[in-house]
Amino acid sequence: MDLAFDLLMGAGIAAGIGIRPFLPVLLVGALAAGDIGVDFDGTDFAFLEQAALLAVVVVLLALSIYLVRRRGPGALEVQPWAYLFGVYAVVMRILYAAGVMAEYGAALFYAATARYFFSMWFLTLLVVLVVIANNLPAFLERHGYKRTRQALERSFGYSPATAS
Repeated sequence: MDLAFDLLMGAGIAAGIGIRPFLPVLLVGALAAGDIGVDFDGTDFAFLEQAALLAVVVVLLALSIYLVRRRGPGALEVQPWAYLFGVYAVVMRILYAAGVMAEYGAALFYAATARYFFSMWFLTLLVVLVVIANNLPAFLERHGYKRTRQALERSFGYSPATAS
């Protein structure tokens, strides 16, 4: 049961970063720094709760606010900024989901597969979580949940890509 909660926690953090890329990173990083709910100490992901990373995120947040105020709401969709913030969001989603799994779920994989290459399990899990987080709203909308888009836009300002 703990593994299910850990997977859901990692997926929830990754989905939150996909919707709003800065606030969840700052929130989870601050909570992890205070050892409240999540803690990355003792893992390879301990840097996720360090002040230096959180300062870089604050600088990126300030840059995005500056660009939107200066050039309008579409400023972040222009090529260099879209790539920068897109890569940032994907990397942070993967790192924070991996950090949660490393803190809580790693023992299960080590016990079950002592000689198997652990990183491959991790990579597979993270790819699945990111695909689910990216495609779930559009999938639900295509399959009869018409009000999903309106609820997400109203609640979070989220607008899924149009399905082909």
